[in-house]
Amino acid sequence: MAILQTQEYELEDLGLSVIIRSAVSTDATAVLSIHREVVEENKYVMTAHHEFHKTKESYQELIRAAGDHPSELFVVAAAEENVVGWLILYSPSLERRSHIREFGIMLSPGWRGQRIGKKLISTMLDWATACSAIEKICLEVFSSNENAIQLYRSFGFQEEGRRLKQIKLGIDHYVDLILMYKALR
Repeated sequence: MAILQTQEYELEDLGLSVIIRSAVSTDATAVLSIHREVVEENKYVMTAHHEFHKTKESYQELIRAAGDHPSELFVVAAAEENVVGWLILYSPSLERRSHIREFGIMLSPGWRGQRIGKKLISTMLDWATACSAIEKICLEVFSSNENAIQLYRSFGFQEEGRRLKQIKLGIDHYVDLILMYKALR
């Protein structure tokens, strides 16, 4: 089972500690709430507000499935006893892609800029590096999400492709979808 040992970090400038741990079924409501907040921002996710149909039960299933898989991970970041962010590392379903993992990360808007995303990614990379089944980690990011791109690059992720005008945000308003990766082996 892919269970992460709980880690605690101090956010000295805020006088808070952040706990990063494996997600459990009871986190599904908070995870769903964060996802909904990010979709409502309508900035950096592909899902339009009216297309968002995730449920607490669908997140409970994702959390369970990641916990049962030896090389997948679903972690949350908690501050002041509330889940404020999460990261999922998952595998594609095809055998010939079994050496790669993709990840998604979401932070509650009020908790961005506090290095929590950095801690989630660092924790995931440490865990994935120790997992021999994972050779490459991939992600997709909007070209307009400069803070995220800079964060991913700081961890050694590189651009490996770009889908031009892949995302249409409005009339004559497009962004590219950047494909990034980090080789672990």
